[in-house]
Amino acid sequence: MKIRSKKHLAFIRSHQCLVHDGRGQRCNGTIIQAHHLTFCGGHGMGLKECDSLTVPLCHSHHINLHHIGEKKWWQHWDIDAEQVARNLSKQSPEIAQGVDIGGA
Repeated sequence: MKIRSKKHLAFIRSHQCLVHDGRGQRCNGTIIQAHHLTFCGGHGMGLKECDSLTVPLCHSHHINLHHIGEKKWWQHWDIDAEQVARNLSKQSPEIAQGVDIGGA
């Protein structure tokens, strides 16, 4: 089941960018976007992934991710984006309890 929720995407955008410098300092980007993870499967050409599989990124890092390629980009920053997305979905006031968002 694909979840589409403007409220959940707003919840994602209310968080800081996930990028950190390795010393615990988070990115200070102020324009936060909800990035749909594309490596989790279930999407087709021109179709976005389920809204439950989104993470917060600043505009600059979001553009950079698309330029470099998603898997390589997440590996570079040592971020488990899929786990972050699933944790945020569990915290989201908009994603109903018991809705299967896939995975663990």
